[in-house]
Order: sequence, then C-alpha cells, then structure tokens
Amino acid sequence: MEVRTSMECVWEQMVCMGLITRDLDERPKRARTYCEFHAKEGHNI
Repeated sequence: MEVRTSMECVWEQMVCMGLITRDLDERPKRARTYCEFHAKEGHNI
C-alpha cells in the first residue's frame, strides 16, 4: 500500500493538533528554499 499524502499536509495537521509548533518569525523573505520546520535557509525536506 502506497500513501500519497504530502509531508506538508502531515506537518500542517500536526501543527493543527498542537503536536508541533512553527517559528515563523525567523522566516526569510526568500522562502523558496527555507524549511519552516527546521528554521534553516537552503534546507529542503
């Protein structure tokens, strides 16, 4: 059985349930290669 749920959806559900939190204050303006969960620029999941 293959699961086709994106990690972004999984992370969003975990945030909604209060299992994890995001620190969006440090998000750079060039957010294309920014991992909001690890707070690192150039880091892709």
